[in-house]
Amino acid sequence: MKKFIGNVNGVEYTNREDFNEAVKKAMENPYEQLVVTSYEKIVPDDEPVKNDDEKIIVDFDEITLYRDSEKDENGEYKIEEGIKEKLENCSNKEDVIESLKRDIKTWKSCKEDNDGKIEKYNEDINFANKRIIELNEENKSINAGIRYYNRLLSYVDNKYQQMDMDTTVKKPTYTKPVVKSDKEIVRDNILEMFDSFGKYLKKKGLFL
Repeated sequence: MKKFIGNVNGVEYTNREDFNEAVKKAMENPYEQLVVTSYEKIVPDDEPVKNDDEKIIVDFDEITLYRDSEKDENGEYKIEEGIKEKLENCSNKEDVIESLKRDIKTWKSCKEDNDGKIEKYNEDINFANKRIIELNEENKSINAGIRYYNRLLSYVDNKYQQMDMDTTVKKPTYTKPVVKSDKEIVRDNILEMFDSFGKYLKKKGLFL
């Protein structure tokens, strides 16, 4: 008996209707390479011929990955047993390829979004570190001013002669701040706090 064999861009078809549909679909994309072959071969009558019901079809649920999917000891997501062989011999390869490409694009988009957030948070950290250095320098002058007024006060009131002249500010208990998603809000709040304190010092004549 004769058995039809068709091939469209590496995908084999034994059903003429499926083959013709695949050719038609491939020709709709002028930019896609089109490689088509078909022939009939003689097979013994006792050789089983696969019908449409016996085709290997990969269900997308079988290859869909989730964040909480199982991983191996190296942190890599596990590929379920038998998936490799099923993908190599499936009849819906074109659909599977398109699905996998879409999934890769989605995961890459998530990574790009995270990379952008990391960059913004690093900018916030660098900005905060710079302001800490500037404020520590300002505190040197402020501490000197406190000592100055303490000395003057001791001249007019003897009970302040033994006053502790140490102006070291004890570090408060650290409480981890809540990280906001909007960098501008965080930066504006920090600037507003610094500006308000700066205006207060200017009113006291400490800075020009």
